[in-house]
Amino acid sequence: MYCKSNSYADYLPVDVFINGIMICAWNYIKNGQTSTNVVNFTSSAEIKVTWLEMIDAGRAIVMNRVPLNGVVWYPGGSMKHSRLYHNICALFFHWIPAI
Repeated sequence: MYCKSNSYADYLPVDVFINGIMICAWNYIKNGQTSTNVVNFTSSAEIKVTWLEMIDAGRAIVMNRVPLNGVVWYPGGSMKHSRLYHNICALFFHWIPAI
């Protein structure tokens, strides 16, 4: 994965986003606004989770809760700071095995 491990992963569950869309639609119908509102849904200000924490949590779930029998290799990976190194790894570990 090409990213910085200490950057924040800005993810929201889909239901939170859909609830926000419904609230915006309700507000538009109730108030009848003719102006355009711009709404930005983000979680970085309240829930700060880095990419490294996300990857570690995913690895813990895969290794402890998901039974993997007879696999070629276990899901995993690493974060890369170099785009060239990322592209080389993607070629050898993603594209060539898919052929």
